[in-house]
Amino acid sequence: MTNEQRVAVITGSSRGIGRGIAEQLGKDGYALVVNGINQARCQQAADELAAQGFPVAAVSGDVAQKATHELLVQTAVDQFGRLDTYVNNAGIAQVGSLVDESIEDFHHLYATNVDSVLFGIQAAAAQFKR
Repeated sequence: MTNEQRVAVITGSSRGIGRGIAEQLGKDGYALVVNGINQARCQQAADELAAQGFPVAAVSGDVAQKATHELLVQTAVDQFGRLDTYVNNAGIAQVGSLVDESIEDFHHLYATNVDSVLFGIQAAAAQFKR
């Protein structure tokens, strides 16, 4: 990797929209840190992106946990020497009626879709302040 190469973390990038974002950023010359909650799927995505010639590291973990975001940022710095872009993409959907939703499930939905954005901003901002 050269000092010119940009580095991106993309949460929820083991599949779907996040995977597409990771692939496009790879084509745009970024080194990638991909993430997903399922370790096997996350590693598979990383392997497939690496097979396309993109520098990539995989970090599985739950974005509802602040420590996951800190690990994503640390991996970017450790593996690629820097962090330039942080894409807060991960999210989950509630299937069914909110009337039937448990408070625990609702809290998990909120933590994944809302709290995780704040955690990502904080983790990335801490790195940019260094």
